[in-house]
Amino acid sequence: MYGALIQLNKDYLVESFNKEGVEFNSLPKEIQQFWMYSSFNAGAGNATKLLKAYGSDPFKNPDFVKRIEMYHKEEGSSNLGEWMENVGRVVGGTELTNLY
Repeated sequence: MYGALIQLNKDYLVESFNKEGVEFNSLPKEIQQFWMYSSFNAGAGNATKLLKAYGSDPFKNPDFVKRIEMYHKEEGSSNLGEWMENVGRVVGGTELTNLY
């Protein structure tokens, strides 16, 4: 069931990325996973807002990184920080499982 939901979120993302002029399937696998789990975790609409605000690789956007760093310093002051913490757990867990 979760696999189908992740694929559905990927389908939504491909469309959103196309509208922004970015080919989703050409992104590195790790970035695609970040986006799929971001969409799965908070919804495709929120993932699209994140894309529009910070670009296809938000970790290269200083404003995004600053907001995430502030979240960790201020313990839960940002919905974005909490969301990304959840995404990080899933993506990190997936990467570790793949290595194993």
